[in-house]
Amino acid sequence: MHLILGLRRGLYKGTLLTYSRDLPSFATYFFAYERLRHWTGAAALEEEESPDYYSWAWRTAVSGGVAGVCGWAVAIPMDTAKNRHQASMAVRKCKSLKGLHIELSLFLTCSANPPWPL
Repeated sequence: MHLILGLRRGLYKGTLLTYSRDLPSFATYFFAYERLRHWTGAAALEEEESPDYYSWAWRTAVSGGVAGVCGWAVAIPMDTAKNRHQASMAVRKCKSLKGLHIELSLFLTCSANPPWPL
């Protein structure tokens, strides 16, 4: 019984953090993708009667690639906090939202000012 309870607790640990990572990340991805397709003209090429498929494919691919980078740029800090929270099951380092806030702010501070020279 203890094993099942531990498995269930471990399986759902960090679910809200996963949502808080995924929702802004996907929103950023789709917003950037649609804006970039409109800006590069891929959306307009799609509506033409005989579009240039080679140009349309490259514009769509570039839009998707840049949008993916934007989406991951939003997701990585929260993903780090989520992974630390899930890994803290044995350590019990982050017991509250305040602890998660401190961990996330430490990550952002360290990533903005890396200890090594650039």
